[in-house]
Amino acid sequence: MKTDILSGRYFNYFCYLLIVLIPIYLLYNYFSYAFTVNSYNGFPLDDPWIHLTFGKNLKEYFSFSYYKNENATAGSTSPLYTFIVAAGFFFTDNEMILSYVLGGLFFVFACIYFFKLTRIDLGDKLILCLLCTLIFILDYNMNFTALSGMETSLFIFELLLGAYFYKAGKAIPLGITLGLIMWTRPDGVAFIAAVIIDYLYNRYFVKSDERLKHFTAKQTVYILLISGGITSAYFIMNYVLSGTFFPNTYSAKIAYFADSGKRLYFLKDFVWELYTVKHYSILMFGFVFSLLKFLYDLIKRKSNPNSLYILFIFAFLIMYVIKLPTVNKYGRYQIPLVPFFILVSLIGFKDFFSLILFFLKNFLAANLLTGISFVILIFISIDSYETYKIKFATQCKYTHNRQMAVANWINKNTNENHIIATHDVGAIGFYTNRRIVDVAGLVTPELTKSINEDNYFEIVSDYLKKTESHTLHFSGNGFILKIRIPFTELPQMSRITFLRYINLIR
Repeated sequence: MKTDILSGRYFNYFCYLLIVLIPIYLLYNYFSYAFTVNSYNGFPLDDPWIHLTFGKNLKEYFSFSYYKNENATAGSTSPLYTFIVAAGFFFTDNEMILSYVLGGLFFVFACIYFFKLTRIDLGDKLILCLLCTLIFILDYNMNFTALSGMETSLFIFELLLGAYFYKAGKAIPLGITLGLIMWTRPDGVAFIAAVIIDYLYNRYFVKSDERLKHFTAKQTVYILLISGGITSAYFIMNYVLSGTFFPNTYSAKIAYFADSGKRLYFLKDFVWELYTVKHYSILMFGFVFSLLKFLYDLIKRKSNPNSLYILFIFAFLIMYVIKLPTVNKYGRYQIPLVPFFILVSLIGFKDFFSLILFFLKNFLAANLLTGISFVILIFISIDSYETYKIKFATQCKYTHNRQMAVANWINKNTNENHIIATHDVGAIGFYTNRRIVDVAGLVTPELTKSINEDNYFEIVSDYLKKTESHTLHFSGNGFILKIRIPFTELPQMSRITFLRYINLIR
């Protein structure tokens, strides 16, 4: 009978209890600090209100539209998250608390399956698995993202869930998860591609005596049919709503950010910088070691525990280099790579110490050094967490003064016949209950194809003049500004915002 308390059943339960309670406490700490400093709840971005607006209208009008039940459009990057938000509005009308709870739940679920993956990858050494998971739980990007009001925590949870089902050989759950990943974010196609490549690699390329046969041929067919069916429904919904297989946001962001010159600097100036700050700079050593070991195993046609993670990371980055060479605000487009970066890095540290001490025939020391390195990373992560807790509060205040104050002013000083044209459609769309013209094309796809034209201002003006009602036009990026609203009537904290973004025309 197993008597080691650190590997027994009760310690296993204790680990899961910590993995649930610690992230809840950390998120509450973020939330309570921001509320204490600002005296109100908020988001660090404008985009969460896009999901909330679609979700609210879906709940109230059963229409996937951005204004009541008019002009249904595939304007949400994450239809699945929008559906979940819509369901949430049946239980509460507090959009902030709803978003915080959803983000927190998905983060906790992500932590649980991160731990499950470490138990597969680190040989079920509970202490090392727990320390590894604590580094993920304390990660400043994960906590910041969980309370950002975006679909990112759901996406990360699904990616970890998919990786676990793949490695555990659970065919039907994997098929369902792969399908739902596409419903959560279109760039999830990179993970699906990584699963396919890794499967083919391990089944046909690896030497026969080392092949990992996760699935039988029959199970593989099940995965393809289930994931294909769910993904097909996603494409059909987008096509019915907007005439394209992907959401408007996909085409609009590609059109807005596409710049061949940026592709040359994307990896160096954005991605490398993102993953070489704070404790990531230390993790990078483990990542590089794991990458070198993966290349060695590739040459030797051997299986590698990191193959799925590394393939996903590179597939994801290549896709962004080609289609969308930007990380956007706070590097949020690349945040879904963080858990896999951490996994690959920490496995790299373990393999590095094991290799060094293999020659000394001291495997206990290898585990000890691995554990010590994990503890050091945990302490560094705590410092980064505290720094980003302050940043979260600051950014929530910035968004409140820049977007929410403007939206509330519009709601009080315009009537329902006004159409609001804006570059940031989130808070303005949610709080004004006005028709929206999105000059970035996210919810107004008619403008997407012309967004990079030199005469785009004239194109937008012509589009707005086609409406018969008064139009309140917010714009930026060099647009000509004409203010017919008395300056003294603007919200005090938002005058700069108005000077940059408002243009009232008839």
